[in-house]
Amino acid sequence: MLLVANASLLSTDILIPGINLSKRMATSLEVLHLLGQDSASKVAQDFKENMATLQPDEPVAYIQLVNHRGLTIETVDYAKNRRNILCVVLCLKGEGLPRKKGVRQKKFLEITKLLNCPVVLYTDSPVG
Repeated sequence: MLLVANASLLSTDILIPGINLSKRMATSLEVLHLLGQDSASKVAQDFKENMATLQPDEPVAYIQLVNHRGLTIETVDYAKNRRNILCVVLCLKGEGLPRKKGVRQKKFLEITKLLNCPVVLYTDSPVG
């Protein structure tokens, strides 16, 4: 399973749903973290500390993309030829979250069609 996040920091409230879903699906979890100009080493250290606190049953792969090309492009490029990804969770909690539900839905549908696998959209609030 692939969790794609665009939050500047990956807090436990972002990681727990991904860990729980991957456990229920009996699959491993990969985290693709889309970053801006943040300190990559600091963010990576925070991720390691969160993993030590959460202690998932399986190791979690962590990939950082600094100065990324956008959610849709990076998600599709990373996952499109990977047959072992059963599901993608889009965790949109950071900057760049479309405010309008219709725009979010369009991006979600675009990624779903391009990947041809289940895609789950996870946001911190149901903005209408």
